[in-house]
This record gives sequence, structure tokens and C-alpha cells, in this order.
Amino acid sequence: MPKQINKITHLLSYFYNQPLATASSTYNPILELSLSRGRLLLNTDNATYSYGDLYDTFYRPFKQLKFKEKNLQNVLVLGWGLGSIPIMLQKKFNQVATQYDAVEIDAEVIKLNKTYLPASLLSKSHFYCQDAYEFIMESTNKYDLICIDIFLDTVTPNKFRSQPFLEKAKQLLNPKGYLLYNTLTLDATLKKASEAFYKDTFSPTFPSAFIVKTPGNNMLIYQQK
Repeated sequence: MPKQINKITHLLSYFYNQPLATASSTYNPILELSLSRGRLLLNTDNATYSYGDLYDTFYRPFKQLKFKEKNLQNVLVLGWGLGSIPIMLQKKFNQVATQYDAVEIDAEVIKLNKTYLPASLLSKSHFYCQDAYEFIMESTNKYDLICIDIFLDTVTPNKFRSQPFLEKAKQLLNPKGYLLYNTLTLDATLKKASEAFYKDTFSPTFPSAFIVKTPGNNMLIYQQK
């Protein structure tokens, strides 16, 4: 059963972050989980991996796409973190998906999920401790929404920006399904890499794609015909 967070810790989290757990792995030498403003906050040394329904990087695109009006049943998240995307879909956009496929390469992160996520979300979540590239290339499942949020700290490995990866992901979308790809623009180097990826690879693969900009990110978006 998921660990219950006591009421005092929950209340204090609105004044200052309450540490819950720390972990270390090959992929993330530093993992710090805390409760912040009543939400689970998962940080690495240089990046925020999850922040419940306050993960603005995805909130703004979801709002612009009017996800409250959609019916998303099967959702795939590559780079699951601590479940910010499904938490947000449920809490802010009234989505009641039947299944979430959670692909997360870091076994320590999956352990934190199974310890702290609410049982109502865990019951709908299928965890795959697997490289997301291999998962996509081997999968035959179909999805209404694919979210790609893959980082090792602040770096997205090149294979996830390759045309074969994108083409296969495109094949896994249901008609009218959405694909959202998160890229960082925190500094000039990351911004240049994001813009080059969009121009040279993403847009040619998804000709009707467009960008929603948030502070520190470019969200690349495509809807299947």
C-alpha cells in the first residue's frame, strides 16, 4: 500500500518544503522527493522531474488544446517521473483514462512512485522499467495521448530525437491522438538545440506540428489525422 503522508506534514508543506525521501541511481545520482504546497516534488541536481498538477510545462499546452473537452482513454508517458502528467490530467482536466503506460528507466524512481502515489492512480498505471526507445520500437499499442518528457538531468539522448523513433511513435497514435514532446530552452545552447530539432527532424516527420512556449521549454505538439 502507498505510504500515507500525515496531516501535519501536508499542512507544513504550504510554508516550506517537507523532505520525504532521497535516493541515488546510475541514471540520477541525486533524487530528492519532498512535499511542496501539498504536491509531490521530485528534483534531481539540476532539474525538476515532477511537481504534481503544478507542472506548468504541460499544463499550458493541455489548456491550449482544451483537454477538458477530450476523452483520453489510453495514455503513454515516456519519462514518467512521479506521475505529474496523469495527476494533472485527472485534477485539472477531468480526465478519467482507463490506462496509463508509464515508461521510466530508473528503478529508483519507480520505487518512489509505488511508495507515494495514491492507490487510485497506481491501479491504472502499468510501469515499464525500460529504455523508452526500446519500448517505442517494440510496442504495438495504440494511444490517445503520447507525452515525451525524457531527460537525463537536462540532456535528451540523441536517439530520442531521431527520425526512426519519431516515425514509430507516430504509428502508435490513434486517429485524432496527440503527441507532445518536451524540449528545454533554459539557456542559449539548449534553445538552439530545441529549435534545430524542431526544424530539421520533428516538423518534417509531423508536418502539421506546432510549438507552445513555456518558461524554459518549447513543447512540440502534433495531432494525428
